This record gives sequence, structure tokens and C-alpha cells, in this order.
Amino acid sequence: MKILYSICILCIASPALYGVSNNRGSFYFELTYGEGLSYPNAKPYKYDPNAMNKENSYNNLDNSIGNYVWNTGTNDDKMASLYSFEHSPKPKIAGQNYSFLFEYVFRNGIGIGANVNSADFQGSNLTFSRDLVMLGVIAFDDIYGNGNLTQSELKNIQVLSPYYTYHQNDLLKMRTYGLNVAYHFLENSLFDPYIRFGLAYGNETTGNAKVIQSTASIGTRYIFGQNFYILMELSGNNYDGYSKATGKLGQYFGSKEGYAWTLMEYSGKIGAGIRL
Repeated sequence: MKILYSICILCIASPALYGVSNNRGSFYFELTYGEGLSYPNAKPYKYDPNAMNKENSYNNLDNSIGNYVWNTGTNDDKMASLYSFEHSPKPKIAGQNYSFLFEYVFRNGIGIGANVNSADFQGSNLTFSRDLVMLGVIAFDDIYGNGNLTQSELKNIQVLSPYYTYHQNDLLKMRTYGLNVAYHFLENSLFDPYIRFGLAYGNETTGNAKVIQSTASIGTRYIFGQNFYILMELSGNNYDGYSKATGKLGQYFGSKEGYAWTLMEYSGKIGAGIRL
């Protein structure tokens, strides 16, 4: 409450102390921090190769029911396995992003700039694929349990495997470098509302993928003092990952890079900067 009160006092007092600000014909340098608000159509199993594909489709029977249950189980076993798949916790993604932006705003309100971005993503309620769980259980039983697990026990393990969740702190780590163009709507005001579009290129460090990032954002700066400002921003980011094919597929195509996944993110940002 004290912080909000101080910000209100600052907004009221700044015009009286420093007069109306001219937002154009200036350089801007800023640091921002953001957090993800929504991740529509996210597919964690494409970012983490160990994670279960929880899309319920005919082509995903090895996860929705499980190969072991499909081959050895009764119809009741298969229905129980499908029920656990559909009602187990759904995967979630959280993310944070940091950026440094440099921009020059021309007299006509057009801003041209460059930025360095860092984005980290975490996954929760992730589940190992059913086949991976079964391989691990059978290997552990062979080494430490002398192969004592019965067929019924193995079926029960596969039926319940969607509930064996884990958290992945390093789901994705993006490092990108880009250019952006913006339009600033007000010239003589302490508020500097804008709309911005950007395109960036970089790497995803956990999976060694190349990343193309496209961004659209709306926000506003608030100028105080002579040259300082704070800002708030809402942005939409689209990350497309490209990586080399592996195994026989990679040998066939000569290990060329191809499209691997997409992550869409809506985020909110705050930041601070200096105008010169």
C-alpha cells in the first residue's frame, strides 16, 4: 500500500516539478522483467522428450492406454488405464523473462531498436511416458527384485503411471537477440504509450535448438525526473524451435535442422529505464 501511495504521489508531483515531457527525438535504454500469464496450446512432451504425450488421440494409444495393458490386459484394464490418462493432473508451464532494450524514437513517433532477451520455462505435472515407466520398473525389478513383479502388478503400475508426476525446472531456456519497431502515440506527455513488434533469433540451451522469436506488445512508459522512467507492458511471444533430426531419420536427411516445436506465451512486464 505504501508503494502504491508513493507511485501516486510521484505521478501527481512530476508534472509540476518537471513540466510536460517530449518523448520523441530521444534514445531509450531499459531493463524489463516479465512473467508468463498464459501458454495456449503448449505441448510439454515436445520440449522434454521424456514427458508423456497427454493428447487423447487414436495415434497415442501407447500413452492413453499403454502397450503393456493393450497387449495383456482385459477390457476393464484398458478402460481403467484410459480413465487414469484422462483424469490425471494436466501439465502446466510457468516462465520468466528478462530483456535489455535500446531504442531511438524519431520525431514522427516511429521507434527503432535492438534487444537482448532471456527466457526460462518450468514444467509441472509432467509424467514420464508409459513405456519409459515400464522399462524403468522392469529394469529395477530385474536388478533389485529378482523379477518378482507379477503380470497383474505390472499392469497396475502402467494403469496408474499418468499419476506419477514430476517437476522440470529447466524445461526450456531461451537466449535471443533481436530487432524491433514501435510506434509511440503521444509526443508531449509524461505518459508514452506504444505498440511494438519484434523479431529475434537465438538458441534454446537445454536441447540445443535454434529459436526464432516473434513478439507483439502494447505498453506505456511513465517519465519522471528529467530522464528516468518506469514501464508496464503486455506482450505475446511466439517461439519456434528448430533442431537436427536424430537416429535413422537424421541419417536419412543428413542431420539437417527442421521444425521441432512451438511455444506461445502471453506475459506481463514491468521495467525501468533512462532517456537520453
